[in-house]
Amino acid sequence: MGRASNLRGASFVVCVLLACGGARTVTAKTSFAGWFEGAAGYEQAVRKQKATKRPMWVYVYTEWCPYCRRMNNELLASSSLQSALPNVVPVAINPETGSQERAIVDQFGANGYPSFFVIPAGSQQAQKISPYREVGKQWVMMSPQEFLQACRQAAQPPREKRPASRPPAQKPEQAPRAGPEQSLAAQVTLFLVSGEVIIGNLVGETVDEVTVGSTTGQLTIRREDIQAMER
Repeated sequence: MGRASNLRGASFVVCVLLACGGARTVTAKTSFAGWFEGAAGYEQAVRKQKATKRPMWVYVYTEWCPYCRRMNNELLASSSLQSALPNVVPVAINPETGSQERAIVDQFGANGYPSFFVIPAGSQQAQKISPYREVGKQWVMMSPQEFLQACRQAAQPPREKRPASRPPAQKPEQAPRAGPEQSLAAQVTLFLVSGEVIIGNLVGETVDEVTVGSTTGQLTIRREDIQAMER
């Protein structure tokens, strides 16, 4: 994979041979063209978001994280993400560079790297975007187009919750039998693009919707509102 030129200074390792024949590792600081950086940059980004009323992107990373380096090179440096920068307020924070950076990251509740958040314009509620998804035993990264679409959805103002729709009435011959098999419905966890997390038993799913049940009743959610589903 080639290294994008507009993400200059991407993390790399230089081995310096010492006179005694040994070597030490020097890691260069990652630099993000067009992004605010660090605690001071975050304060500037907050002021700019208020003035421009644009969504804010908050990217939490470290220099040693291989998943961060791949995200830097393949997602953030892509033409799709670069073309979106003028319409957002992006800020990158490495919590290992200082106590102020760590305090900001703790406010977002970021407990892993990379972590990426979108704060809609006029809102203080951060929406977390997961650039990687677990497929089988591997972590697969979104394409730049998928990631950008997820960011755009997260930047939308919060919508009013719709009442749960009732499932269609079943014919008598299709009605489920009462018995222990009903309690064996698979439990699922839905991560919505709005940032909400819903846990319940999978009642049914179609190409367009997923229905889960809990002690409070059933809830049908459109698939376009679901960011990820864990079974």
